[in-house]
Amino acid sequence: MNGNTEVLEVLRGMWGEMKTLNGRVNGTNERLERGFAELRGEVEALTVRVERGFGELRGDVKQLRGDVQTLGRRIDNVLLGAHGDEHADLRDRVTRIEQHVGLVPSPTR
Repeated sequence: MNGNTEVLEVLRGMWGEMKTLNGRVNGTNERLERGFAELRGEVEALTVRVERGFGELRGDVKQLRGDVQTLGRRIDNVLLGAHGDEHADLRDRVTRIEQHVGLVPSPTR
């Protein structure tokens, strides 16, 4: 009977240690779950901010493209419009002056 009592006491000790360990594991799991929930919230908030930033960037790029096209049309109107001949004449005169004073003529388009 004495052997059974010793085995029973060892088993009871092991059971007590397992209950203590189980409590620690549960506490660790709860802390991990809170940490993951917090991290998920931060990732979701960051995702929203990034998506909003990309949306604003797309709008800015679209506006910039429109501005560049408008500027291109205005430059074309100035260079090729009613004053196009005057600009060509001016370019020829500048080239002749550059050559006369010994400068290398600037490239033309």
